[in-house]
Amino acid sequence: MPASDSAANGSWRRRRALLSYSIGAAGLALIVLGLRGYVENAREAARRATCISNIKCLALCCLMYARDNDDCLPTITCGRPDTWAIAAARRIDSADVLWCPKDKRFQEWQQYLSIAGSSPDYGAGLIEERARILGAATSYLMNPDLAGQRIAGIDDPLHAILLEEIPPHHKGYRIVAYADGHVAALKTVAEAQGR
Repeated sequence: MPASDSAANGSWRRRRALLSYSIGAAGLALIVLGLRGYVENAREAARRATCISNIKCLALCCLMYARDNDDCLPTITCGRPDTWAIAAARRIDSADVLWCPKDKRFQEWQQYLSIAGSSPDYGAGLIEERARILGAATSYLMNPDLAGQRIAGIDDPLHAILLEEIPPHHKGYRIVAYADGHVAALKTVAEAQGR
C-alpha cells in the first residue's frame, strides 16, 4: 500500500471520527434542550409545594391564634390588610413562610436582609418593617369576611376560604387555605379548559 493511500485513509478516519463526535454532541444538546422543560416544570412544582406548605402553616397559625383568643380569628385593621399576619406570626419560627417563593417582593426582602445584616427571625417588629419597605407583610391575604369571626360561627369551614395567595404566582393555579385548616391548589379556569 503506497504511503499516500495510508495518509488519505488516516485523514478519512479522523474526519469520520470528528463527524461522529459532532453528531453525538448535537444529539446530546437536543436531549438537554428537551429535558429543560421537564426541569423547569419540576422547579415550578417544588415552588408550588413550598407555597402550599407556607399557606398551610399560616392557616394553622390563624387557628392557633383563635384557640388562644376566645375562638376568634385574627382581625384586619382598616387600611392594613396584613395585620392578621402580624398576629399569626408570633406562632411561627421563620418569617419566610409569609411569602410565596415566586413572589418578587420576597427576593427583594432577602436582598434587604443581606445588606442590612439582619436575620430573618420572626416577630411583629420585623414583619412591620417588611410591610413598610415592601408595601406588604405577606404574599397571602385573609378573607375579610372571616377576619375577627368566631370559628364556631363559620357556616361551612370545609368550603370557606380563609387565606389566598394574592396575586397568584403559580401558572394556572390558585393556592388557598380553608377555615378548617386544609389547603388546595385550585386550577384556574384557563388551566382547567386546557389553554
